[in-house]
Amino acid sequence: VLLKKALYGLKQSPQLFHRLLSEFFAKHGYTRCKTDTSVFYKHHDDGCVIVSTEVDDLLILPFSSRGLEDLRTALAEELDVAEFGLIHDFFGLHVDQDVEKGTLTIDAKKQLQGLFNQLPMLNRLHGAKTPSCKNLQVPDGPKTQMETYIETHFRKIVGSLTFPATTCRPDLSYETNRAARKQAAPDREAVARLTHLVCYVKDHIETRLRYTKSGGTHDYLNQLPTCSTWVGKSPKPSHEESRKSTSGFVFYHHGNRCGADCCLHSL
Repeated sequence: VLLKKALYGLKQSPQLFHRLLSEFFAKHGYTRCKTDTSVFYKHHDDGCVIVSTEVDDLLILPFSSRGLEDLRTALAEELDVAEFGLIHDFFGLHVDQDVEKGTLTIDAKKQLQGLFNQLPMLNRLHGAKTPSCKNLQVPDGPKTQMETYIETHFRKIVGSLTFPATTCRPDLSYETNRAARKQAAPDREAVARLTHLVCYVKDHIETRLRYTKSGGTHDYLNQLPTCSTWVGKSPKPSHEESRKSTSGFVFYHHGNRCGADCCLHSL
């Protein structure tokens, strides 16, 4: 109880604990990342070790066996850290690893479900197969109850979708970014698009991003339509049925998809 109060009960506690970690890593030759000050790294002869911190949680990415053992010994001796194991939850994301099969899956179901719990009226929405709507129908006339509800909570919905969209749900990134541009003054089209996106999220809340050690085409992105056909502007309309991009390329790292570019935007 005292430890929890020390770490979370005072505003300055996380900062002080981060300072302690910074001094610890500096002492052992780690460099703080300039673009993300919660990340530390150290190069060894057989690779490097990267450590991401979140208050008292450490995510260790060991690419050096020697470096990992040195770090574990130092943590146990100086900070009394004794528990090391596979990651299951980090920054609100659920991580599932299968060492034997060499797979790692990440999902944001908990975070997304939190949105529907906080805004229960959104649970009425469903029925979207893609995050974007090709033939969006912008309503005219008096606003419906749902339309007013989405408009009122526009900022909160976009904010709740931003983190999943930038971490493990790239299928949400385009429409979430599009909605973010309208946060200051959402018009009826923006509200209609966000409503469609929430429908999609509700029906695909358990969608996961999957990485494989051996590479290949096992991640869920291969079952999703690509961005150029999501919005119906593919230069070859005849390919709409297959939902494949006809105007871009994809980057792979050890067989895992890590980036793409098409006629409309980059991922």
